[in-house]
Amino acid sequence: MNCNRCGNIETQGSRFCGVCGEDLSINNPDTQFIEQRQSGVSRDEELFISKNITHYAQATNKFRTTNSKINWNWSAFFAGMVLLIYRKMYLEFVIVYAATFIVGQMTDSFLLVLAITFSFGLFFDYFYIKSMDRKLMNISASSDPLMKDELIAKKGGTSVKGVVIYCTIMMVLLIALITLFVFVFINML
Repeated sequence: MNCNRCGNIETQGSRFCGVCGEDLSINNPDTQFIEQRQSGVSRDEELFISKNITHYAQATNKFRTTNSKINWNWSAFFAGMVLLIYRKMYLEFVIVYAATFIVGQMTDSFLLVLAITFSFGLFFDYFYIKSMDRKLMNISASSDPLMKDELIAKKGGTSVKGVVIYCTIMMVLLIALITLFVFVFINML
């Protein structure tokens, strides 16, 4: 393992450089998934998750030890689509939104809406962790080790701005729809 600061070659398992004292686990691809925290997930995963680490660390450990895809998430149950945006799962949001729209055009079933809501509660954590793993692999394979932490924080974490934009768009569409109905109703009189 090479020290990022001075280039000294250290033996595997050394935490600090013997020459300059640099912490070898920081920004070093050799130790990326080795170092485990108290939470039970790697440092990169903690950086990616950012908020609510306890819940997602427990879910991550459960999925990796039991191979189960089910873990209840109340936030996903109550705010599924918004949580996709909050957790920066934009591709997943577009896929789910398009699928929900298409299926919604075919049927007006309340049971379908209920099934989607329960599915979010049951499976959201699994898809979030799969998304995190995929993004961390891409970052590790293609990024400069010195910029890795910054890129992980950018790709992971949460996006309040995205939620605000989504809610604003939905409010504008709702107001437009109400205005349209009022206009049609007034013209019918």
